[in-house]
Amino acid sequence: IEELLEENGVSYSLTKESYPLYASPDFQGASTFAVINYLLSLKDKQVVDNSGTLNINNDTSRTVKATFRDDDLISYKQIKSEFGFYNEITVYGAGLKSTRKNIKSIKEKGRKTLEVFLEELITQADVDKKAYQLLRIHSNPANNLELTLPIDKVKTINAGDVINCEVLAANIKMNQ
Repeated sequence: IEELLEENGVSYSLTKESYPLYASPDFQGASTFAVINYLLSLKDKQVVDNSGTLNINNDTSRTVKATFRDDDLISYKQIKSEFGFYNEITVYGAGLKSTRKNIKSIKEKGRKTLEVFLEELITQADVDKKAYQLLRIHSNPANNLELTLPIDKVKTINAGDVINCEVLAANIKMNQ
């Protein structure tokens, strides 16, 4: 990963660690970002863009960027959204395919299929794992909290950042 970043002139922050895991897939035609994400996923890590510098963090330890309470909010609204709901996921890798389904949900709500093309996945195990992960993420309708905040509270928040929020007036406990 370090070699890929240096070859492409990308500034990064990387803590050197040794792993007993070696991979030598052929990544011809894949983007550098996709290759780095794939290699990091093998080690349960992810790449995070921090103001133009790439940092590599543990995938399981997402850092909270901000915390909001009743006093910080202008307004809030709870929304049950099925925007990202899918009950059948098909992942295509490099000449491979894996499909995962939630049969009970398909019988109740009808088939809602998501197809994902990831050429960097070169083994059947990788394709199966990704399909399972995506089905877990997309099979439950999300309960979202829509917040309206003053601009000075959200200047440093980007899409995908994790925030904590608590709305005591609506009996919503502190949660990510």
